[in-house]
Amino acid sequence: ESMGVPFNLMTLAVPDAETWSWDDVTDALNWGARVILPRMMLRPVLECSTSHITERDNELFESLGSSHEDSGWILNSGIGHLLRLDAVYDPLIRLKRLGISRTTRVLIAGAIRKADISMIHFSSVGEEIEGAPTFNW
Repeated sequence: ESMGVPFNLMTLAVPDAETWSWDDVTDALNWGARVILPRMMLRPVLECSTSHITERDNELFESLGSSHEDSGWILNSGIGHLLRLDAVYDPLIRLKRLGISRTTRVLIAGAIRKADISMIHFSSVGEEIEGAPTFNW
């Protein structure tokens, strides 16, 4: 162990070919191996500031996150609200029926369209999105 970092000695046989490369060594150690996942298995999550939702939306998300029917896709993260948009059919229509503001729904619709997000996290530590409306509450 050096400077608190564990040290592992790895040994490989000296390559037989005179034209070996360091890529041969890293390949043999399986460094940089990649896993190809299906498109729907790995999808983007947008984290942004809670300042992009109204105080009323915040209250609704708080209550919806604890209701039995919506708690599977609207979750209280402790620092905000995580919406699993791909967990329900027509999430924007559903949010409208639940009373979520048009401003919040437009922001979510734009993120779905532009970044193909599967979730959005309105977080008290999230960054503000340039050009998106903000609310002080």
